[in-house]
Amino acid sequence: MDIQYLKVMKNNPLVGEEENEGITKQQITEMEAFANHKFPDAYREFLYLGGHNNNVTQFSDSSSYLFYQKLRKSVNLVLQEDDFKIEKDFWVVAALDGGQQFDFFFYDEGENPPIYYYCSYLGEFDDNISGEGPGIKKISDSFTKYVEKRIKANKS
Repeated sequence: MDIQYLKVMKNNPLVGEEENEGITKQQITEMEAFANHKFPDAYREFLYLGGHNNNVTQFSDSSSYLFYQKLRKSVNLVLQEDDFKIEKDFWVVAALDGGQQFDFFFYDEGENPPIYYYCSYLGEFDDNISGEGPGIKKISDSFTKYVEKRIKANKS
């Protein structure tokens, strides 16, 4: 696969003790079938470079359908408990606290989409969110910038 968006990830296969281990194009196609969506090109590159293990999200074996099925159930449960609806279809790329916090992209925002952050208690520490409850915040203008920022942070 030609790497257009994630050259920094390609050039930094080892960060700390985490080493990228990708998955095949066939596995990516199977994941897209599982998701019922074609992934943006930048995310396809991410999976190709580090879909099994990566130094960006610290998910191990993130190519597992079971992994994403459990993750999505967890995220959906949190959204339901928080009484919060995300109107467009999205894909979770990283999560913490059983889905209380997660990073995601919308499928319909291009081949190098912005990344958003959901937090069950975002309003408690972000003055731009009204109230104390859950909220969404754009954290990166593109998946490329998101990955580059995470690699830099993980190197520190």
